[in-house]
Amino acid sequence: MKIEDIEAFVCFVNVQSTSLAAQQLGISQPAITRRIQNLESDLGLQLFDRNTRPLKLTQLGFQIFEQCAQVTAEIDALGQLVNSYKLSTQNLRIGIATSLSDTILSGILEDLKQSYPTLNLEISTGWGIDLLDKFKEKKLDCIFSTTAQTYGQNDQKNMEILGQLQIVPTVSKKLKKMSVQHLADCQSLGWILNTEGCGFRQYLVSEYHKLNQLPNIKIEVTGTNLQMNLLAQGLGVGLLPKEVFEKSIYAAQLTSIELTDFNLSVQLFYMIQPDLNEVYQSICQEMSRKVQSILGWG
Repeated sequence: MKIEDIEAFVCFVNVQSTSLAAQQLGISQPAITRRIQNLESDLGLQLFDRNTRPLKLTQLGFQIFEQCAQVTAEIDALGQLVNSYKLSTQNLRIGIATSLSDTILSGILEDLKQSYPTLNLEISTGWGIDLLDKFKEKKLDCIFSTTAQTYGQNDQKNMEILGQLQIVPTVSKKLKKMSVQHLADCQSLGWILNTEGCGFRQYLVSEYHKLNQLPNIKIEVTGTNLQMNLLAQGLGVGLLPKEVFEKSIYAAQLTSIELTDFNLSVQLFYMIQPDLNEVYQSICQEMSRKVQSILGWG
C-alpha cells in the first residue's frame, strides 16, 4: 500500500467529491480515482458499494477508512514534528529594504511570532542593491525590495511582484500652499533624503542632472519614520512611497506634491532562494501576503 493512495481515499471520503479531493491534494480527478482503485487492488477488497449513488462505503470499507484516517493523522503529526524541529534549529534569514522596513517589519514579526513561536529569524535591513548582493551570495533566504534597486535581467527570473509603489515628493501640509510645481522649486525648501545607496535618491539625483543641478540635500536620514517626522515639522521635502506615508501615523500631517518634471513608480517584489526548504518557502509566502495586506493590496 502507498501512502498517496491512502491519502486520496481518506480525502475523497471526507469531502465526498472527486473534484474537491483533487483540488485539496493538487492532483487531477482521474488520479484520485486511480489511487483509490490501487488501494482496493492492494487490499484485494472493494471499499465502496458501486451500486449506490453517491458511492457509499461498505461496512468493511468504513472500518478500513477509520484505520486509514488514523494513518494520515499520524503522518501529519510526523510532518509537524519535523517542521517544528527545523524551525527551532535553522535560522530563516530575511532582508527588507530600508524604505519599507519601518512600515512592514513590526506587522510581519507579530504575525510570525503568533504562528511560529519556535521560528528563529534573522532580519537584515538595507538598500536594495546590498540586499540583492547578499541574496546572490546566499547570505539571505528571502528579500523584499523594489525593482528600481535591482540590476541585470537574470535577477528578474525569481521575482514575485506584490504591487506597485508610487514614489512621490512629500511635504508637511503646512507647506502645501507654497507654489511648488517643478524640481527646481524644491531647491529652496531643501530635501530630506535617505543616505546614499537609496534607489529613490539615486533616481532624484539623475533627474537633477538633466537640469545641470544637484539636489539641495538639507538633511540625511536612514529610515522612513525619522524622515516622516522631520517632514511633518515642515523642515523640507522628502521622497517617499505614497502607500507608505498614507498608512503611517503621519498621514494626517503629510501630503504629496505633483511636479511636472518628476514621475517615479516601482514594483515591490520578493525573492526566495529556489533551494530553500518547503517549510520556509511557505512562511516567506505568508509574509508576502502580510506585506500586501499592510500596504492595502490584499
